[in-house]
Amino acid sequence: MSRQRTSGARPLPVLLGLAALLLGAGMFLFGPAHALVLARASIGRILIDGSLQHRAGTALPRVDLRTGVVSDDGSRTCRLVHEGVAYGGRLAEVDGGSWSLELDSLSPFGGIRILRFSRPVEPSRVAWKASLDMAGMLGVAVARSELVSLEMDGVLLGLWQWAEVVGEDFERHRHLRSGPVAVLSCTGSTPWSIDAHWTPEGPDGQVEAAHERLTSLVSLIHATDLPDSLRTDSLSELVDAAAFIRLRVWEELFLDGGRAVPHLIPQAGSGRLYPVLSAEGRSSVDSTVTPDVTEILLRDPRWKGHYLQARERAEKLLVDRSVWSTRVLSLTQGLAPHVARDRDAMLRLTSLGSVPVRTSVREWEEEVRSQLHRFQHLTNGT
Repeated sequence: MSRQRTSGARPLPVLLGLAALLLGAGMFLFGPAHALVLARASIGRILIDGSLQHRAGTALPRVDLRTGVVSDDGSRTCRLVHEGVAYGGRLAEVDGGSWSLELDSLSPFGGIRILRFSRPVEPSRVAWKASLDMAGMLGVAVARSELVSLEMDGVLLGLWQWAEVVGEDFERHRHLRSGPVAVLSCTGSTPWSIDAHWTPEGPDGQVEAAHERLTSLVSLIHATDLPDSLRTDSLSELVDAAAFIRLRVWEELFLDGGRAVPHLIPQAGSGRLYPVLSAEGRSSVDSTVTPDVTEILLRDPRWKGHYLQARERAEKLLVDRSVWSTRVLSLTQGLAPHVARDRDAMLRLTSLGSVPVRTSVREWEEEVRSQLHRFQHLTNGT
Protein backbone atom coordinates (compact mmCIF):
# COMPACT_ATOMS: atom_id res chain seq x y z
CA MET A 1 0.00 0.00 0.00
CA SER A 2 1.15 3.53 -0.66
CA ARG A 3 1.90 5.91 2.17
CA GLN A 4 0.88 9.52 2.01
CA ARG A 5 3.49 12.18 2.72
CA THR A 6 3.31 14.08 5.97
CA SER A 7 4.43 17.54 6.92
CA GLY A 8 7.52 16.02 8.50
CA ALA A 9 9.10 15.06 5.15
CA ARG A 10 12.81 15.79 4.84
CA PRO A 11 13.71 19.04 3.04
CA LEU A 12 14.75 18.78 -0.59
CA PRO A 13 18.36 20.09 0.00
CA VAL A 14 18.95 17.37 2.58
CA LEU A 15 17.76 14.69 0.16
CA LEU A 16 19.96 16.06 -2.62
CA GLY A 17 22.91 15.99 -0.22
CA LEU A 18 22.21 12.34 0.47
CA ALA A 19 22.14 11.70 -3.27
CA ALA A 20 25.59 13.29 -3.62
CA LEU A 21 26.87 11.09 -0.81
CA LEU A 22 25.48 8.04 -2.58
CA LEU A 23 27.26 9.11 -5.77
CA GLY A 24 30.62 9.20 -4.01
CA ALA A 25 30.06 5.83 -2.35
CA GLY A 26 28.82 4.33 -5.62
CA MET A 27 31.94 5.45 -7.50
CA PHE A 28 34.07 3.70 -4.93
CA LEU A 29 32.04 0.48 -4.90
CA PHE A 30 30.75 0.13 -8.50
CA GLY A 31 32.87 2.40 -10.68
CA PRO A 32 32.05 5.81 -12.17
CA ALA A 33 29.76 4.71 -15.03
CA HIS A 34 27.36 2.57 -12.99
CA ALA A 35 27.48 5.02 -10.08
CA LEU A 36 26.29 7.81 -12.39
CA VAL A 37 23.25 5.75 -13.41
CA LEU A 38 22.38 5.12 -9.77
CA ALA A 39 22.82 8.78 -8.89
CA ARG A 40 20.62 9.90 -11.78
CA ALA A 41 17.93 7.52 -10.59
CA SER A 42 18.16 8.82 -7.01
CA ILE A 43 18.07 12.46 -8.04
CA GLY A 44 15.19 11.84 -10.45
CA ARG A 45 13.13 10.15 -7.76
CA ILE A 46 13.90 12.90 -5.25
CA LEU A 47 12.86 15.65 -7.65
CA ILE A 48 9.68 13.85 -8.55
CA ASP A 49 8.84 13.31 -4.88
CA GLY A 50 9.67 16.93 -4.18
CA SER A 51 7.32 18.14 -6.87
CA LEU A 52 4.55 16.05 -5.37
CA GLN A 53 4.96 17.79 -2.01
CA HIS A 54 3.92 21.08 -3.58
CA ARG A 55 1.09 19.94 -5.83
CA ALA A 56 -2.50 19.25 -4.95
CA GLY A 57 -3.45 16.05 -6.72
CA THR A 58 -6.82 15.42 -8.34
CA ALA A 59 -8.27 12.18 -7.03
CA LEU A 60 -8.74 9.53 -9.70
CA PRO A 61 -11.18 6.65 -9.18
CA ARG A 62 -9.43 3.91 -7.23
CA VAL A 63 -9.58 0.33 -8.52
CA ASP A 64 -8.25 -2.55 -6.44
CA LEU A 65 -7.54 -5.93 -8.09
CA ARG A 66 -6.87 -8.92 -5.82
CA THR A 67 -5.71 -12.03 -7.61
CA GLY A 68 -5.84 -15.65 -6.53
CA VAL A 69 -5.42 -19.13 -7.98
CA VAL A 70 -3.62 -19.45 -11.34
CA SER A 71 -5.12 -21.93 -13.84
CA ASP A 72 -3.38 -23.99 -16.52
CA ASP A 73 -4.02 -21.36 -19.20
CA GLY A 74 -2.23 -18.69 -17.17
CA SER A 75 -5.34 -16.79 -16.09
CA ARG A 76 -6.13 -16.36 -12.43
CA THR A 77 -9.12 -15.77 -10.23
CA CYS A 78 -9.56 -12.12 -9.39
CA ARG A 79 -11.72 -9.81 -7.34
CA LEU A 80 -12.27 -6.22 -8.42
CA VAL A 81 -12.92 -4.08 -5.35
CA HIS A 82 -14.55 -0.72 -5.99
CA GLU A 83 -15.96 1.49 -3.23
CA GLY A 84 -15.92 -1.43 -0.82
CA VAL A 85 -17.81 -3.89 -3.06
CA ALA A 86 -16.06 -6.96 -4.52
CA TYR A 87 -16.81 -8.35 -7.99
CA GLY A 88 -15.46 -11.81 -8.87
CA GLY A 89 -13.97 -12.79 -12.21
CA ARG A 90 -10.88 -14.00 -14.06
CA LEU A 91 -7.80 -11.98 -15.00
CA ALA A 92 -5.45 -12.79 -17.90
CA GLU A 93 -2.38 -10.98 -19.20
CA VAL A 94 -2.61 -9.90 -22.84
CA ASP A 95 -0.42 -7.94 -25.24
CA GLY A 96 2.63 -7.96 -22.99
CA GLY A 97 1.63 -5.86 -20.02
CA SER A 98 -2.10 -5.28 -20.38
CA TRP A 99 -4.71 -7.22 -18.45
CA SER A 100 -8.12 -8.51 -19.54
CA LEU A 101 -10.66 -8.92 -16.74
CA GLU A 102 -13.87 -10.85 -17.36
CA LEU A 103 -16.28 -10.45 -14.46
CA ASP A 104 -18.90 -12.98 -13.38
CA SER A 105 -21.48 -10.24 -12.88
CA LEU A 106 -22.14 -6.68 -13.99
CA SER A 107 -19.34 -4.27 -13.12
CA PRO A 108 -19.73 -0.92 -11.34
CA PHE A 109 -18.64 0.74 -14.60
CA GLY A 110 -21.91 0.86 -16.49
CA GLY A 111 -22.38 -2.89 -16.15
CA ILE A 112 -19.48 -3.66 -18.51
CA ARG A 113 -18.29 -7.22 -17.83
CA ILE A 114 -15.09 -7.38 -19.92
CA LEU A 115 -12.49 -4.71 -19.13
CA ARG A 116 -9.02 -4.18 -20.58
CA PHE A 117 -6.47 -2.58 -18.24
CA SER A 118 -3.44 -0.85 -19.75
CA ARG A 119 -0.87 1.79 -18.79
CA PRO A 120 -1.55 5.06 -20.64
CA VAL A 121 1.51 6.78 -19.21
CA GLU A 122 2.92 7.73 -22.59
CA PRO A 123 1.69 11.20 -23.55
CA SER A 124 0.41 9.92 -26.89
CA ARG A 125 -1.83 7.44 -25.06
CA VAL A 126 -3.23 10.11 -22.77
CA ALA A 127 -3.85 12.31 -25.81
CA TRP A 128 -5.65 9.38 -27.47
CA LYS A 129 -7.92 9.12 -24.44
CA ALA A 130 -8.73 12.83 -24.73
CA SER A 131 -9.47 12.53 -28.44
CA LEU A 132 -11.87 9.63 -27.75
CA ASP A 133 -13.73 11.83 -25.28
CA MET A 134 -14.08 14.43 -28.00
CA ALA A 135 -15.31 11.79 -30.48
CA GLY A 136 -18.17 11.01 -28.12
CA MET A 137 -19.05 14.70 -27.91
CA LEU A 138 -19.14 14.85 -31.71
CA GLY A 139 -21.68 12.02 -31.85
CA VAL A 140 -19.39 9.10 -32.66
CA ALA A 141 -20.07 5.77 -30.95
CA VAL A 142 -17.09 5.11 -28.67
CA ALA A 143 -16.17 2.32 -26.28
CA ARG A 144 -16.07 3.55 -22.69
CA SER A 145 -12.81 4.08 -20.86
CA GLU A 146 -11.59 5.77 -17.72
CA LEU A 147 -8.27 6.73 -16.18
CA VAL A 148 -7.90 5.22 -12.73
CA SER A 149 -5.43 4.73 -9.92
CA LEU A 150 -4.81 0.98 -9.95
CA GLU A 151 -3.73 -1.22 -7.07
CA MET A 152 -3.00 -4.92 -7.51
CA ASP A 153 -2.47 -7.26 -4.60
CA GLY A 154 -1.55 -4.41 -2.28
CA VAL A 155 0.88 -2.71 -4.69
CA LEU A 156 -0.06 0.72 -6.02
CA LEU A 157 0.68 0.63 -9.76
CA GLY A 158 -0.16 4.25 -10.48
CA LEU A 159 -2.05 5.65 -13.46
CA TRP A 160 -3.83 3.03 -15.57
CA GLN A 161 -6.81 2.97 -17.89
CA TRP A 162 -9.66 0.52 -18.06
CA ALA A 163 -11.38 0.22 -21.42
CA GLU A 164 -14.55 -1.48 -22.55
CA VAL A 165 -13.97 -4.37 -24.94
CA VAL A 166 -16.48 -3.88 -27.76
CA GLY A 167 -18.66 -6.97 -27.85
CA GLU A 168 -22.20 -8.25 -28.19
CA ASP A 169 -23.32 -6.37 -25.05
CA PHE A 170 -22.33 -2.95 -26.45
CA GLU A 171 -25.89 -1.73 -27.01
CA ARG A 172 -27.24 -3.45 -23.91
CA HIS A 173 -24.79 -1.48 -21.76
CA ARG A 174 -26.27 1.69 -23.25
CA HIS A 175 -29.88 0.55 -22.84
CA LEU A 176 -30.38 0.63 -26.62
CA ARG A 177 -31.28 -3.05 -26.89
CA SER A 178 -32.27 -5.64 -24.33
CA GLY A 179 -30.32 -8.52 -25.86
CA PRO A 180 -26.96 -9.19 -27.54
CA VAL A 181 -26.05 -7.69 -30.89
CA ALA A 182 -23.77 -8.72 -33.74
CA VAL A 183 -20.31 -7.10 -33.80
CA LEU A 184 -17.82 -7.26 -36.67
CA SER A 185 -14.17 -6.52 -35.84
CA CYS A 186 -11.41 -6.16 -38.42
CA THR A 187 -8.16 -7.87 -37.43
CA GLY A 188 -6.00 -5.86 -39.85
CA SER A 189 -5.43 -2.25 -40.82
CA THR A 190 -7.21 -2.27 -44.21
CA PRO A 191 -10.87 -2.93 -43.39
CA TRP A 192 -12.26 -2.04 -46.82
CA SER A 193 -9.92 -4.20 -48.88
CA ILE A 194 -11.23 -7.29 -50.65
CA ASP A 195 -9.11 -9.66 -48.56
CA ALA A 196 -9.76 -8.00 -45.18
CA HIS A 197 -10.51 -10.42 -42.35
CA TRP A 198 -13.36 -9.63 -39.98
CA THR A 199 -14.11 -11.51 -36.76
CA PRO A 200 -17.83 -11.84 -35.93
CA GLU A 201 -19.42 -12.02 -32.50
CA GLY A 202 -23.03 -12.29 -31.42
CA PRO A 203 -26.18 -14.26 -32.23
CA ASP A 204 -25.82 -16.44 -35.34
CA GLY A 205 -28.72 -14.95 -37.26
CA GLN A 206 -27.59 -11.37 -36.69
CA VAL A 207 -23.96 -12.21 -37.50
CA GLU A 208 -24.90 -13.79 -40.83
CA ALA A 209 -27.04 -10.81 -41.86
CA ALA A 210 -24.36 -8.31 -40.80
CA HIS A 211 -21.63 -10.21 -42.62
CA GLU A 212 -23.69 -10.34 -45.82
CA ARG A 213 -24.19 -6.59 -45.57
CA LEU A 214 -20.45 -6.08 -45.02
CA THR A 215 -19.62 -8.23 -48.06
CA SER A 216 -21.96 -6.12 -50.20
CA LEU A 217 -20.41 -2.96 -48.77
CA VAL A 218 -16.84 -3.94 -49.65
CA SER A 219 -17.88 -5.03 -53.14
CA LEU A 220 -19.65 -1.71 -53.68
CA ILE A 221 -16.62 0.29 -52.53
CA HIS A 222 -14.52 -1.42 -55.21
CA ALA A 223 -17.18 -1.24 -57.94
CA THR A 224 -15.50 1.67 -59.68
CA ASP A 225 -17.40 1.05 -62.92
CA LEU A 226 -20.73 2.08 -61.33
CA PRO A 227 -21.95 5.69 -61.48
CA ASP A 228 -21.25 7.65 -58.27
CA SER A 229 -24.93 8.39 -57.75
CA LEU A 230 -25.78 4.68 -57.76
CA ARG A 231 -22.89 3.86 -55.43
CA THR A 232 -23.80 6.54 -52.89
CA ASP A 233 -27.49 5.58 -52.91
CA SER A 234 -26.58 1.93 -52.40
CA LEU A 235 -24.07 2.75 -49.66
CA SER A 236 -26.64 4.73 -47.71
CA GLU A 237 -28.82 1.61 -47.64
CA LEU A 238 -26.00 -0.52 -46.27
CA VAL A 239 -24.53 1.82 -43.63
CA ASP A 240 -25.54 4.66 -41.33
CA ALA A 241 -24.07 7.33 -43.61
CA ALA A 242 -24.47 10.16 -41.08
CA ALA A 243 -22.55 8.17 -38.45
CA PHE A 244 -19.68 7.53 -40.88
CA ILE A 245 -19.56 11.23 -41.76
CA ARG A 246 -19.31 12.19 -38.06
CA LEU A 247 -16.45 9.70 -37.78
CA ARG A 248 -14.78 11.29 -40.82
CA VAL A 249 -14.96 14.77 -39.21
CA TRP A 250 -13.30 13.40 -36.05
CA GLU A 251 -10.61 11.63 -38.10
CA GLU A 252 -9.74 14.85 -39.91
CA LEU A 253 -9.39 16.73 -36.64
CA PHE A 254 -7.49 14.14 -34.64
CA LEU A 255 -5.79 11.52 -36.83
CA ASP A 256 -3.46 13.64 -38.96
CA GLY A 257 -4.76 12.21 -42.23
CA GLY A 258 -5.20 8.65 -40.95
CA ARG A 259 -8.38 6.63 -40.89
CA ALA A 260 -9.74 4.70 -37.94
CA VAL A 261 -10.44 0.98 -38.11
CA PRO A 262 -13.80 0.78 -36.36
CA HIS A 263 -15.96 -2.09 -35.19
CA LEU A 264 -19.26 -2.41 -37.08
CA ILE A 265 -22.65 -3.00 -35.46
CA PRO A 266 -26.02 -3.28 -37.28
CA GLN A 267 -28.74 -0.88 -36.24
CA ALA A 268 -31.89 -2.34 -34.77
CA GLY A 269 -34.60 -2.52 -37.43
CA SER A 270 -32.80 -1.21 -40.52
CA GLY A 271 -29.68 -3.36 -40.12
CA ARG A 272 -27.49 -0.52 -41.40
CA LEU A 273 -23.92 -0.81 -40.12
CA TYR A 274 -22.56 1.96 -37.92
CA PRO A 275 -18.95 2.43 -36.75
CA VAL A 276 -17.74 2.10 -33.16
CA LEU A 277 -14.33 3.37 -32.04
CA SER A 278 -12.30 1.12 -29.78
CA ALA A 279 -10.74 2.58 -26.65
CA GLU A 280 -8.02 -0.07 -26.50
CA GLY A 281 -5.79 1.40 -29.14
CA ARG A 282 -5.52 3.32 -32.33
CA SER A 283 -5.21 1.77 -35.75
CA SER A 284 -5.32 3.75 -38.96
CA VAL A 285 -5.03 2.96 -42.64
CA ASP A 286 -3.68 5.02 -45.51
CA SER A 287 -6.83 5.95 -47.44
CA THR A 288 -4.80 6.52 -50.61
CA VAL A 289 -4.28 2.76 -50.84
CA THR A 290 -7.82 1.61 -50.04
CA PRO A 291 -10.89 3.85 -50.46
CA ASP A 292 -13.28 4.09 -47.54
CA VAL A 293 -16.99 4.60 -47.11
CA THR A 294 -16.97 8.38 -46.66
CA GLU A 295 -14.81 9.08 -49.71
CA ILE A 296 -17.60 7.70 -51.87
CA LEU A 297 -20.39 9.37 -49.88
CA LEU A 298 -18.77 12.78 -50.17
CA ARG A 299 -18.98 12.64 -53.96
CA ASP A 300 -22.72 13.17 -53.55
CA PRO A 301 -23.62 16.87 -53.02
CA ARG A 302 -26.27 15.91 -50.47
CA TRP A 303 -23.83 14.09 -48.20
CA LYS A 304 -21.16 16.71 -48.86
CA GLY A 305 -23.54 19.31 -47.43
CA HIS A 306 -24.20 17.08 -44.44
CA TYR A 307 -20.45 16.77 -43.91
CA LEU A 308 -19.92 20.56 -44.03
CA GLN A 309 -22.64 21.06 -41.43
CA ALA A 310 -21.10 18.39 -39.17
CA ARG A 311 -17.68 19.98 -39.56
CA GLU A 312 -19.04 23.42 -38.67
CA ARG A 313 -20.73 22.04 -35.54
CA ALA A 314 -17.46 20.36 -34.52
CA GLU A 315 -15.49 23.58 -34.95
CA LYS A 316 -17.96 25.51 -32.82
CA LEU A 317 -17.82 22.85 -30.13
CA LEU A 318 -14.02 22.72 -30.05
CA VAL A 319 -13.23 26.42 -30.45
CA ASP A 320 -16.17 28.60 -29.48
CA ARG A 321 -16.87 26.65 -26.29
CA SER A 322 -13.19 25.91 -25.55
CA VAL A 323 -14.11 22.30 -24.84
CA TRP A 324 -10.80 20.94 -26.09
CA SER A 325 -8.70 23.50 -24.21
CA THR A 326 -10.57 22.64 -21.02
CA ARG A 327 -9.87 18.95 -21.58
CA VAL A 328 -6.17 19.67 -22.13
CA LEU A 329 -6.00 21.65 -18.89
CA SER A 330 -7.77 18.89 -16.97
CA LEU A 331 -5.36 16.23 -18.20
CA THR A 332 -2.13 18.15 -17.72
CA GLN A 333 -2.96 19.46 -14.25
CA GLY A 334 -5.09 16.68 -12.84
CA LEU A 335 -3.15 13.59 -13.93
CA ALA A 336 0.44 14.68 -13.44
CA PRO A 337 0.69 13.75 -9.73
CA HIS A 338 -0.60 10.24 -10.47
CA VAL A 339 1.82 9.74 -13.34
CA ALA A 340 4.65 10.97 -11.16
CA ARG A 341 3.99 8.18 -8.69
CA ASP A 342 4.49 5.67 -11.51
CA ARG A 343 8.23 6.06 -11.14
CA ASP A 344 9.43 3.37 -13.50
CA ALA A 345 7.56 4.98 -16.37
CA MET A 346 8.65 8.49 -15.40
CA LEU A 347 12.36 7.76 -15.06
CA ARG A 348 12.87 5.48 -18.08
CA LEU A 349 16.29 4.34 -16.94
CA THR A 350 18.47 1.83 -18.76
CA SER A 351 21.48 -0.02 -17.40
CA LEU A 352 23.78 2.21 -19.45
CA GLY A 353 21.99 5.43 -18.65
CA SER A 354 21.47 6.25 -22.33
CA VAL A 355 17.85 7.39 -21.95
CA PRO A 356 17.40 10.86 -20.40
CA VAL A 357 15.69 10.91 -17.02
CA ARG A 358 12.53 12.92 -16.66
CA THR A 359 13.30 14.92 -13.56
CA SER A 360 10.02 16.72 -12.99
CA VAL A 361 6.31 16.45 -13.41
CA ARG A 362 6.44 19.73 -15.34
CA GLU A 363 8.39 18.03 -18.14
CA TRP A 364 5.72 15.36 -18.38
CA GLU A 365 3.01 18.01 -18.46
CA GLU A 366 4.75 19.85 -21.28
CA GLU A 367 5.09 16.65 -23.30
CA VAL A 368 1.41 15.78 -22.80
CA ARG A 369 0.38 19.30 -23.73
CA SER A 370 2.50 19.08 -26.88
CA GLN A 371 0.85 15.81 -27.87
CA LEU A 372 -2.62 17.15 -27.17
CA HIS A 373 -2.16 20.39 -29.07
CA ARG A 374 -0.80 18.41 -32.03
CA PHE A 375 -4.42 17.39 -32.58
CA GLN A 376 -5.85 20.88 -32.21
CA HIS A 377 -5.63 22.09 -35.78
CA LEU A 378 -8.64 24.37 -35.50
CA THR A 379 -7.21 26.98 -33.15
CA ASN A 380 -4.17 27.76 -35.29
CA GLY A 381 -5.94 27.60 -38.62
CA THR A 382 -4.08 24.59 -40.04
